[in-house]
Amino acid sequence: MFIKILHTLFFVAISYIIFMKYNKQIKLRRGLMICLAIYLSGLFFINTYYDVISNKLLIILLSFSGSILILNIMKEFVSLENNKFSRQNIMVKNNYGSIKNIIFRKILPILILLYQILLIWFPVIFERMSER
Repeated sequence: MFIKILHTLFFVAISYIIFMKYNKQIKLRRGLMICLAIYLSGLFFINTYYDVISNKLLIILLSFSGSILILNIMKEFVSLENNKFSRQNIMVKNNYGSIKNIIFRKILPILILLYQILLIWFPVIFERMSER
């Protein structure tokens, strides 16, 4: 259980840093990145001795964290600015922008974090997915 808590704390920290970075509230520092890399290598080391969470699952969970970065890049391509209706109606353009920001900056990162925590605490889900 302690190992699952360590994994959960790592992914909460990663999600929080990504969340704050894309909401432009913090700057990433080299020391923080080094600490996270050491923490991650410690998790890989712990996973080799204790069979609680597989390293394969850890890599999949890291790719989910990377998907938040990809989503923030891809949201720039989703645009209504070329749409004739949105150019004429300023209220639609403002509402669209705020809804897009809420979905991409707040809701999706939280949902991805919840899914990561679910896979950490219930690895049977991942095992069933990897069997297929």
